[in-house]
Amino acid sequence: MKKIVALLLAATLLVVAGCGDDDTDIKSSGNTIAKKIGASGIVKLPPNHKLLEVTYKGDDMWLLYRPMREDEFPEHYVFQEDSKWGFLEGTVRIIESREPEKK
Repeated sequence: MKKIVALLLAATLLVVAGCGDDDTDIKSSGNTIAKKIGASGIVKLPPNHKLLEVTYKGDDMWLLYRPMREDEFPEHYVFQEDSKWGFLEGTVRIIESREPEKK
């Protein structure tokens, strides 16, 4: 039984590590899997952008963000599911960053 659980855990980790799409400005890792099976994922917004809202429509995560103002600082957010039964709860961390302005 322990071997089966360890094998399932290893397979899940491999699937989560392989998720993400590098063809966009938003870098994500595992957010769809986090929603489906309660794992965790990370979303990195494009540099110099602020998160306004995040939601799911089906299996797709939608992010609303805007350019960061000069007086604002990058922040990290946690988007966490709170399910009725308390298991298979997913967590997605959303990370903002700032790059120095080019002169």
